[in-house]
Amino acid sequence: LCAGCPHRGTFYVLSKIRKKYDVIVHGDIGCYGLGGIPPFNAVDNVVCMGASISMAHGSQTSFNRRGIKKRSIGVIGDSTFYHTGINSLMNTAYNKGTPVVCILDNKTTAMTGHQENPGSGRLLAGDEVEPSKLEDICVSLGIKNITIVNPMNLKESEEALVKAVESDELHVIIFRYPCVMKKLTKQESIEYKKPASVAVDSAKCTGCKVCLKTTGCPGLEYDKEKQKVSTNLSCVSCGICAQVCPAKAIERAGA
Repeated sequence: LCAGCPHRGTFYVLSKIRKKYDVIVHGDIGCYGLGGIPPFNAVDNVVCMGASISMAHGSQTSFNRRGIKKRSIGVIGDSTFYHTGINSLMNTAYNKGTPVVCILDNKTTAMTGHQENPGSGRLLAGDEVEPSKLEDICVSLGIKNITIVNPMNLKESEEALVKAVESDELHVIIFRYPCVMKKLTKQESIEYKKPASVAVDSAKCTGCKVCLKTTGCPGLEYDKEKQKVSTNLSCVSCGICAQVCPAKAIERAGA
């Protein structure tokens, strides 16, 4: 995943959830397929585009019928959801399915070249328009438990996932933050301000490498001689590392 990718926060939290709860996570086609490899190891399978929700629905129904206390989680991106996920979620809601559905809304079709989609805020010709809202689609399907979180906020994201996993109802969690590579629309530029820079305080850094081991961010590097972590030119100051550092050695300017 790129430095500053919003999916990093989502998969960091999912990897924590997997250690605390008995869950199975069904992935889908997109950048977030990388959530299944180290350091996250947060996805159990990826079959085909749009299958995550259907598989989560089917496996959760099977668990419920057999009295197995296990939660199924489907992870799908916004563009994949628009392409072939809506029908799966409709079928899940209509048939009283109860999985947890995570929609990773980075407001573009990132993996294949940033093609526009109904949620990107731009037409194919480039004109800016009001984007389709995933939450409105979910409401139209009769889904009651809909939560929107910022994946860059790990505490907020974890709380939403815990609530959903501990429930026995259908939950949709929308992890919303634009792809770091996206050219923002005017409205997005207002809503998503460039964050203040982050830096590692070498005096506080213990060299534990928790930030590297748990996030896998390419914006961080470890100096073997100094036994310290530092940021490099890839860092875009998303702040995920600052939230996981046990020594509080990574700080945001002005904080």
